[in-house]
Amino acid sequence: MADSTFSSRYRKYKQDTHRLIRWLYSIGRTFVQPLGTTLSVKDLLTLAHCICSAVPIIDIPLEIEYAVRDAIAGRVEASRSYASLLQSCQASTLLAEQNARHEHFIRVLRQILQFIQEARSRLKIECNARKIDDKGKYVDPRAAADILRSLDLEAGRSEECDDGGLPDYDDRDLKLDRDDGDFLFELWTFLQDQRDLREHVRKVWDRYHKCNITFAVATRVTESAFGIIREMCDAFTLSSYEQLTACLGLALFSSSTGPMFFTLATDATGSRCNSIWTQSWQASFSEHPFAQALDAVAESVSALAIKGSPGDDAIDGVFLDEFTRALVVFKQKQIIPMSAAFQAQIYMDFFEALGGDAGLPLLAPRRTHEIMDESR
Repeated sequence: MADSTFSSRYRKYKQDTHRLIRWLYSIGRTFVQPLGTTLSVKDLLTLAHCICSAVPIIDIPLEIEYAVRDAIAGRVEASRSYASLLQSCQASTLLAEQNARHEHFIRVLRQILQFIQEARSRLKIECNARKIDDKGKYVDPRAAADILRSLDLEAGRSEECDDGGLPDYDDRDLKLDRDDGDFLFELWTFLQDQRDLREHVRKVWDRYHKCNITFAVATRVTESAFGIIREMCDAFTLSSYEQLTACLGLALFSSSTGPMFFTLATDATGSRCNSIWTQSWQASFSEHPFAQALDAVAESVSALAIKGSPGDDAIDGVFLDEFTRALVVFKQKQIIPMSAAFQAQIYMDFFEALGGDAGLPLLAPRRTHEIMDESR
C-alpha cells in the first residue's frame, strides 16, 4: 500500500482551502494593503469582496470556484459529525465553541462562493454586451490563468516590493488564523483519514483470515499503513496546538472509539497525560488480547529501550517495526507518539479478528533473520 494510493481527505481539503487563500492573497493584495501572511476569516471575506467587485472586472478561474465548492462540501460533511459528538458529549463547551466557529467559516465560504458566481456572471453579461476587441475593460483571461498556474508551483514564489510598498511574501507561508474556526475541521479530516486507513487494514486482515492472502502480505500492508500514519501524524503535529498533540495520543489510547478527548486536552499537560496512560489501559482494556500482548512483550521492549537509541531501525539484531519503535520511545522518554495510538487501534482490530493467542506473535520482537525468512 503506497502513499500515492491513499486518498487523503485532510490533504485534499487543506489544498482546496490553501488554494483559495493563496489566490485571494495574490490578487487581493492589489486592493488591500498591507497584508500579513496570517489571515483571518474576515480577511478572506474582505479580499473576496474587493476582488469580485473590482472594475475592470477580474476573470476568476473556474478552478477557484470548484475549490470553494469542494471545501464547503467537506466542511458540511464534518458538521454532521460534530452534531453527533455534541449530542454524546457531557462536557462539550469547547466542542460547541469550535463548532460555532466552524459553522461561521462555512457561512463565509458560501458568501465567497456567491461573490465569485456573481462576478463570473457579470463578466459573462458584459462580454456578451460588448465587442471582444474592447479589451481595455477587462482583465485578459489568459493572464488570470497564468496567475493560477504560478500559484500551483511546488516551490512557491516571492515578489519584490513595488512602488506601493507591498510586502515581500512566500506563498508557502500563508495560513489561516485557526482561532477563526478552521482547526476543528482540520482535526476532523485528520481523524477521518486515520479511520479510512484503519478500515483498509481491517479488510486486509479479513482477507488473510479467509486465506485469500498470505501472512507476509498482510503484515507488509500493515507496516506500510503504519508508516503513512506516522507521516500524517508528524505533519498534523507541525500545524496543531502543542498541548493538544501531547494529549491526543494518550486520550485515544484510553478510548477505542475516540475522539472523546476535548475536556482532557483543555486542562491537562503532557506529563499528566503520560501519567494516566497505564491506568487508562488497565481500566478500559485489561482483558483485551492486545493489552495482554503488550504485557507479554513489556520486558523485551524494556530491554531494547535500554540498549538502543531513538530512531534505531534495529537494536541488538532485533528488527523494530513502526509500533515496536513507538513502544521503545515510550520506555525511553515516557512519551506516547500520537501515531502509536492509531496503530494500537489497528492492532486491536486484527487481534480480535485472529482471536487471542493467534495474534500474540505479531507483537513479539523478532530477529532480523526471521523477517528475511518470512519475505522469501
